Amino acid sequence: MLDAVAATRPDLVAFSVLTHNWSWFLDLAGAIRARLGVPIVAGGSHPTLAPERVMAEPVVDFACVGEGEDAAVDLADALARGADTTHIPNIWARDAAGNVVSNAPRALVQDLDSLPFPDKSLFAGTPMASGDLYLAIASRGCAYRCTFCIENRLQALYHNDRRYLRARSVSDLLRELRSARAVHDYRAVWFCDEIFTWNLPWLREFAPRYRDEIGVPFLALVHPNFVNEEVAGLLALAGCAKVDMGVQTLTAELRQSVLRRNESNVRIADAIRALRSAGVWVDVDNIVNLPGETSDDLVRMAEFYNEHRPDTAKFYWLQIYPGTEMVDKAIALGSVTADQIDHVPERAELGSYYRGDPSAPREKRQLYFFLMLLLFLPRRVNRVVIARRLYRWLPTPGVTVTLPHVVLSLAHQMIERIRWASGLDRRPWPAVRSMPRRYTRLYRVEVGRWLRERLARGRAPLAAGPLVAQPSA
Repeated sequence: MLDAVAATRPDLVAFSVLTHNWSWFLDLAGAIRARLGVPIVAGGSHPTLAPERVMAEPVVDFACVGEGEDAAVDLADALARGADTTHIPNIWARDAAGNVVSNAPRALVQDLDSLPFPDKSLFAGTPMASGDLYLAIASRGCAYRCTFCIENRLQALYHNDRRYLRARSVSDLLRELRSARAVHDYRAVWFCDEIFTWNLPWLREFAPRYRDEIGVPFLALVHPNFVNEEVAGLLALAGCAKVDMGVQTLTAELRQSVLRRNESNVRIADAIRALRSAGVWVDVDNIVNLPGETSDDLVRMAEFYNEHRPDTAKFYWLQIYPGTEMVDKAIALGSVTADQIDHVPERAELGSYYRGDPSAPREKRQLYFFLMLLLFLPRRVNRVVIARRLYRWLPTPGVTVTLPHVVLSLAHQMIERIRWASGLDRRPWPAVRSMPRRYTRLYRVEVGRWLRERLARGRAPLAAGPLVAQPSA
């Protein structure tokens, strides 16, 4: 990695930093600084959530807070001219005395069509090359401020500007997809918008045009409050193969007081039904171990999904990100301490998405394992397991839960494929299964690199943070 960076003879090295790869960033940025002596700028979600923490590290010269296209250009121009860098909106810097200077963000770019298309060719020859799956964004912002999400912090950063939620024109988005198709020949598209269906008039224009002008399957993220039969029909018309729908909890009190969400269980059930009836595959995301959550809340979740079945149900242990409203909620309810929050970037206290919190009650960890098994079992069997609390005989996953989680996910995909191939499920097969291939390729490269370096050096390389996505809508 150091050789690859040095070969470009950079004047500035920029990182997009997630909370989960903070330790990896510090290691690699420190190694680059020691070898090349060039300035380092950190942008992305973690510097936006915790800029003070980021700027406390000597290896960081600049932090970019919020949206960074124009800020990055201004910073590069200032460095090229040898000009002052302490007054650039969105950029935190150090003055001549070494004091950190924070700058407020500039006005949001309202005309997203004015931004150039991302240059995905930069990833050519890497595991993240845009081959099977092309990632695109049709809009920026979110209609909600869920307490666990970076959108909670971003909307506060931009003073809850009503213009925060913005969309590209359908024409501009399709131009990008057409030009990318000529270069990458992708098989599917993943729209990474926080909520793809928030703008119904936009979706009505998009659906027939995408079908006619692009015509490959796509994935999208949705919210139950922005799904009804018309929306489901438009997604199916456009060629949406699968959606990820953020549910998080089935307990109304937790949903409203802890998460700042307002959808109802009836609405969630209707959204699942409408999407599946339209022929769209439905994955649902849920958060386990919320502050104030009880075992009964997880039982309620199991009962709901046993009766209102999505195609896949995913369960992640809560990760608390510094700078979000969830920090205050968790501390107030006694789930964590302020000292634990200080250690979140190093993941020293609060477990992980998949392994969970080893300090959580045994019954909750058993229920977590049962939830992963739920959709594999007949409804009648699950009703007996819940009524007689037979889940208490299940193991309590610890550090090895990642393996069964992966195995169960692959098994579920195999069952889906068998059902489709046998005609039991007549919905179009989601060709978006290219995404597991993408991540398999990525992990194969990473593991191979680790083994080669281990054999060559007789020791482990720089620590690499886990490749974990931030929560969806």
